[in-house]
Amino acid sequence: MPDEPHVLNYVHLARTPARNYPSTLQALADHIDQPDLPLLVSRFLQFQFQDDADPNTIPSYPNISESLVSVFHSAVATFYAPSDLSGLGGMHSERIRSMPCWRKGPARYPCALIQWFTTVSDEAHEDTGMWIVEPDFDANGQRQLEVIHIHSILRSAHLIPVYSQDRLPANVHCTNSLDIFHMYYVNKYIDHHAFEIAF
Repeated sequence: MPDEPHVLNYVHLARTPARNYPSTLQALADHIDQPDLPLLVSRFLQFQFQDDADPNTIPSYPNISESLVSVFHSAVATFYAPSDLSGLGGMHSERIRSMPCWRKGPARYPCALIQWFTTVSDEAHEDTGMWIVEPDFDANGQRQLEVIHIHSILRSAHLIPVYSQDRLPANVHCTNSLDIFHMYYVNKYIDHHAFEIAF
């Protein structure tokens, strides 16, 4: 491997799709309780095919609700982390949890359903040195979701809830923690690479 990488990062999906998931887009939307999933995928496809397309407009695509879909539980991100001496040439690989990617026919669109967060301040938290983020909401008060290409993902982010003085409910679990708390720290101390990019 050369001393300097040619790319900052790249992401590859797992080789084998997950089993026991619905095989159509609409059925998957019902399965994961995300009714806007077909519309989000349509916007993603419009953005991929048309460079000047506005992702906020409703695309004039035919109904893709019955399009075939495959779900991948993970992806491998390889990125440039010069301070991490364990990687050759400063390159480091990390397995991340990835949401579904869809395909129909010979074409394949590696994409991920993501939730948007925004920083609550122009500066990192004074005591922790970490940025604090909060979820974005749409006009209907629902959390802002979007389907993006996996090549738009630099790496995974480790979020720590901003706890209050109250005791945590007994039903708090890693599967619902992003729905319960209002704000989160972006943990830049999780590894070398996170510390470099989350300054």
